[in-house]
Amino acid sequence: MQQRDVSMQAGELNALLGRGSEFEGKLAFEGKVRIDGNFTGEISTNDMLVIGDGAKVSAEISCGTVVVEGEVVGNIKATSAVELHRPAKVHGDITTPSLMPKMAFDPNKDLVPVTMIAAAPLLLGAQAAGTIGSVKDLIAQAQAKPGAIAF
Repeated sequence: MQQRDVSMQAGELNALLGRGSEFEGKLAFEGKVRIDGNFTGEISTNDMLVIGDGAKVSAEISCGTVVVEGEVVGNIKATSAVELHRPAKVHGDITTPSLMPKMAFDPNKDLVPVTMIAAAPLLLGAQAAGTIGSVKDLIAQAQAKPGAIAF
């Protein structure tokens, strides 16, 4: 899983709502915006919103990508992705094609198998009098008549 670097340089941001600041209203923008203070209202963009550690956002959020390190109270709708970085808290629904939690470890590198808990054989069955006699036959019939084979 590839993670983005959210420690943005000042030149990469279009706007910053800094620590200790408060804003209420509707926020619409292009580019990247970072919120480190308190925001209440609605947020809308096709681009990136970063909610920094310590930030509290009470809003309906509709963005391309949302990176959460702080706290969100409200629903998040992202057309691209939502990244949750520690100590993120979201009190609401998240709708996104890609939800990526940033873990403190890489499960592919940092974990090792200890023991097998279960093994389950897989079985593919068909009627004896039918025309499917192999997996190759099944694939051919499924491709020839999409939606006709139920399982």
